[in-house]
Amino acid sequence: MIHRSKFIRFIRFCIFLCVILNFSSCASGSTTPPDRMSYKMDISDKKFRQNIVEYARYFLERPYRKCGRDEKGFDCSGFVSYVLKNFHIALPASSQDQSNVGKSIKIADTSPGDLVFFGDKKRIHHVGIITENHKDVLMVIHSSSSNGVIEENVLKSDYWHKRIRKFTNIQSYRTNKLVSNP
Repeated sequence: MIHRSKFIRFIRFCIFLCVILNFSSCASGSTTPPDRMSYKMDISDKKFRQNIVEYARYFLERPYRKCGRDEKGFDCSGFVSYVLKNFHIALPASSQDQSNVGKSIKIADTSPGDLVFFGDKKRIHHVGIITENHKDVLMVIHSSSSNGVIEENVLKSDYWHKRIRKFTNIQSYRTNKLVSNP
């Protein structure tokens, strides 16, 4: 009889725990992207940058897809274009062409929302959105061919660190000829 009551309490506890975990997982995950209407061109620079990063993070773990430019899967330039299109910034299709527009800046001057370009001595072949920059941390969200959309510290990656070629200020894209204002 004692064992049965302990067993019943244990079962009730497990059910309670499952219910709590189910509700907490529902609260933490979102099935829809952040409200697109909340992003206006007249908001402050810091808020504008935070909104870009927040929106980009919504797509974490989306699969890589060659020439992908939508939520079914992204390549690197398709991902950046898709995110920035939400903020009324139109970009060229390739990372090489994207690197040719916008104002170049030094790594020390980058902020969340700015773009980082990777490549070799001859050509740019990858792009990502900076989410954080301080000391030995340069967090970038990008679509990698091996992992899909991820966020990582590229300064801690032997592969990415040695391929950094250029940084551009996201605000300069807002005044660029390729920008389509609403």
